[in-house]
Amino acid sequence: MKRLAIISALTLFFALPCFAQQSIEGEWVGGSNLFGNQVFIQTKFERTGTALTGNLSSMAWRVVHRPFSLVRFESPQLHFELPSNTGVPFVADGRLESGSIRGTMRRGNEQGTFHLVPVARVNHSLYDGYVGTYQREPNKFLLITWGGFGHLRLVDPDSGTSVALFPSSETTFFFGANVVGSTTAQQTVSFTRNDSGSVTSLTVRQPNIPDKSLPKVERYRQEQVRLRNGNVTLAGTLLLPPTSGRHPAIIFHEGSGDW
Repeated sequence: MKRLAIISALTLFFALPCFAQQSIEGEWVGGSNLFGNQVFIQTKFERTGTALTGNLSSMAWRVVHRPFSLVRFESPQLHFELPSNTGVPFVADGRLESGSIRGTMRRGNEQGTFHLVPVARVNHSLYDGYVGTYQREPNKFLLITWGGFGHLRLVDPDSGTSVALFPSSETTFFFGANVVGSTTAQQTVSFTRNDSGSVTSLTVRQPNIPDKSLPKVERYRQEQVRLRNGNVTLAGTLLLPPTSGRHPAIIFHEGSGDW
């Protein structure tokens, strides 16, 4: 019995560091003030064999899924580099702590800070059920649609504003704009399903404002499209009225940033 107790204690002793080990594999979003302005950044870290690889996107920097030239993670320290159009690489050093990454980033003589928060890994087929029209007032609606970087967007057709949504769970998403300047997302959208599994409503949560639940209604039909011209492919979403016949058309084009 004493021998068994010693073995159990040793097993627990050597297992504890495994629980403390943290991983950076997956998708992360946040912000950086490199070059003086706080901008949205989006990264993905993945393991290929024994090496870490990945990419970074920042529309404000005209960087889209640019592969890292080097990634090194020795928990909790993270180092990554990626090339730039100037020939001088981006170099970042950060620390993973309490679920977020904070650190410094530089390109040549220009230096700044960055931070990243994790995006939950969910099956993107769930998004098809969330896409749709939600009524906030009589004749006023919010749209949930697909975003350019693989996640969802919330769009207000009346004001023309929109914001990227990133999952913190299978049913709750945080506003990308929240994490540009902070590691805390204070605005979220949660989706509700009925007993048959159909999405029936969403709830918007914001600080100091009562939660607002919006029912899902049949107002518009959304359809993803891709247009190819040689080696160039443009992707978009058609927002179609429920009635047949000819209708006026408007092209809505996002600016820089997926936040």
